[in-house]
Amino acid sequence: MVSEEELRSVVLSHPGAREVPDWGMNRFRVRGRTFVTVNGSGTRATARIRMSHWLRLLVLEGASRRPFHTLPRPGWIRIDLSRVSLDAVRNVVWEARLWAVPPLGNSPVRTTRAPRP
Repeated sequence: MVSEEELRSVVLSHPGAREVPDWGMNRFRVRGRTFVTVNGSGTRATARIRMSHWLRLLVLEGASRRPFHTLPRPGWIRIDLSRVSLDAVRNVVWEARLWAVPPLGNSPVRTTRAPRP
């Protein structure tokens, strides 16, 4: 079981991460992108990760205890903090931060705006 304080310390240990309270939940952002959210009661978290890692968590690691659940938007995953280990949370947060701030030249998302017509 992972507490909200442990999750917060894992997320804020990444460079540039900051916590922003929003609509009764806590959002963790880096460079203006939300990569982890925690609900108001601190029992569930949501993270944005790459599709390959998303599928591996849902199929392989979630088969026994179901700590991870899919959301309607692909790439977002819900984590039941009462059913995961701290190491699993560290891995998911690391993947979420890599999505938000990819290494140079490996951006999975468009980082510039389209020119206006």
